[in-house]
Amino acid sequence: MVDKARIINILGMSPPYVLYHNAPRPLVNWDTPDGQWVGIWGYDWADLLGNEVLRVNNEFEFEVWQPDLRADKIYSHVFDSGLVHRLFPAILRKKLFGFKFVDKIYSAHMIKELSKRIREEKIILHLNGDPLSYRGLLDFAGDVPIVTSFHGVIQMPLTRLRSYTKNVPSKFNHIFEHLWFKKNVSRIDYVTYQNDENIDTLRKFYNGDIQKVTMGCDFSFWRPGDRSEARAACGLPLGRKIFLTALRFVEGKQIDRLIEVFTRLSQKHDFILLVAGHGDKEYERYLKELAAVLLAQGKIAFLGYIRGERLRAYYHASDYYILTSMTEGASVSIINAFACRVPVISTRTGHTAELMEQHKCGLLLDVYNYRMWQEELDSILDNRTGVLPLDRNVAKGYYDWPNIARKFVDIYKRLSNECHANRRGAYS
Repeated sequence: MVDKARIINILGMSPPYVLYHNAPRPLVNWDTPDGQWVGIWGYDWADLLGNEVLRVNNEFEFEVWQPDLRADKIYSHVFDSGLVHRLFPAILRKKLFGFKFVDKIYSAHMIKELSKRIREEKIILHLNGDPLSYRGLLDFAGDVPIVTSFHGVIQMPLTRLRSYTKNVPSKFNHIFEHLWFKKNVSRIDYVTYQNDENIDTLRKFYNGDIQKVTMGCDFSFWRPGDRSEARAACGLPLGRKIFLTALRFVEGKQIDRLIEVFTRLSQKHDFILLVAGHGDKEYERYLKELAAVLLAQGKIAFLGYIRGERLRAYYHASDYYILTSMTEGASVSIINAFACRVPVISTRTGHTAELMEQHKCGLLLDVYNYRMWQEELDSILDNRTGVLPLDRNVAKGYYDWPNIARKFVDIYKRLSNECHANRRGAYS
């Protein structure tokens, strides 16, 4: 038994190795017997949170657990902060959903290890996203306090049920999941969420403690810079309007729609759209084919997957940061732009959009109104519309990592003091 309570923050998805097909391995990596490799990047949300929690408070141990479809055994790494990240062997199980089977990730190794830890230690379980994704854990983890963090828009079976109109078998699945959710949501001791969409629906079924807590940003690193110096360093011209977007290449980010809009604008305007990020090989190829006209004109540049000082330099070099996602929780890439004092153009989704609307800054676009996108960007390129950055001090108050970490420390302390004392079989 350990004296400190141990937070075990569980990620529900296997590391997305396919997205890093053209990038080097992370510094923490191991070869596997089948000729592949597994690795830990260390900057998933859970890792970043854990590092900050350990930095501002020494009352807890913090581990990140993750199922890994490549892993043949449990792999672990301890970071300088004391954070432990573990990869557990996992498989995909088929589950009937509507007319088809879908894959669900499952790790018997993780279940076994968590069961052992619960018997021997003071554990606080921190889950990420839809509680249904952790159904197997919730079915046996009734003796530990549980935090669930919704990172994007709050999704529950009832909200999904409303969004499906044709797939009748899927509706029945959502009904059964909704009944399970109603019965089991009370097992969760604390919920955090990032924006207000669907919060009223959640409150109808969940009577426990709930708090809005977003993603964080290192404001000591993400800071304003000189645009001329940054453009010189990045090899970018001074006299052109530059837009930056940094994202994962998935359909929900609507980067294809943004490329189409900028292609139409290219007939009239001069600009550069910088696209930083990565994704599936086929989807990357599709985006570059879609951007053929812009590439030929030198009006778009795909930067690949970049981080750190190099990415920050592109923020400093840009006139605007733009993100056109269908849904967001609290976009980290937009928060970085706030910290760098770069004006933001965003679809109307997520906590960052709520804050921009509240403080009357930036430019908000309707999620699916592509004609509006073109009209607003045309006005910006014609210098008819100005876009103000969010006050950096306001952004720092909401998103600076130490502020976020202290909120979670308060949550963990409360659960450790209240829940562990009252749970049956409590560590005596």
